[in-house]
Amino acid sequence: MFQGKVQSARIVGEGVEIQPGFVLRELVVELQEIEYRQNEPLRAKAGSFHATLDDTALRSYLTGLLPPIRSPWNLVVSHLSNLQVRSRAGEVKLSIDVHTRLGLKLSGELMGQIRLRESTKVWFEASEVRVVGLSVPERVRDLLSELFLNRPLIDLSEVKAPIRVDRVAIGDGVLLFEGTILVDRLAELMAG
Repeated sequence: MFQGKVQSARIVGEGVEIQPGFVLRELVVELQEIEYRQNEPLRAKAGSFHATLDDTALRSYLTGLLPPIRSPWNLVVSHLSNLQVRSRAGEVKLSIDVHTRLGLKLSGELMGQIRLRESTKVWFEASEVRVVGLSVPERVRDLLSELFLNRPLIDLSEVKAPIRVDRVAIGDGVLLFEGTILVDRLAELMAG
């Protein structure tokens, strides 16, 4: 029906689920120098995106990924609950209730930064761990990090969209993602 060229296009989405349980508050995709022809895939010369993930959506996503309590921790800990997430000025704070086999409930907090690896994986690096409000020694923090944070906080490698995440930052109540649209892969996806 239509064919020709467009200098640029901007697509804005709200509440975009990019993988099961992972819902972005906002996703903005920008494409430049777009060519479209009838019965052919859309082509673009370049593309970029930026997205926001708020603390509520991150909490919901992470709650679904809480790891099972493995040995030797399962001798002491029965389960984890009430995960909370707070993002502020370059730091993420994760709070969780730890229920012991003796019926005690302890509150734990992890404060740290996020790091992007392999353009699809966001890792949490704990800078401080507190149990019942007291900071634990560095060796204990490192042990807990190795046991519970030995995988990405967010793994986008299964996302079907042809993207490369270039930067992740922490804002007030949100994580901010910026990246590139892989326009060659976009054309391939639209053709198939």
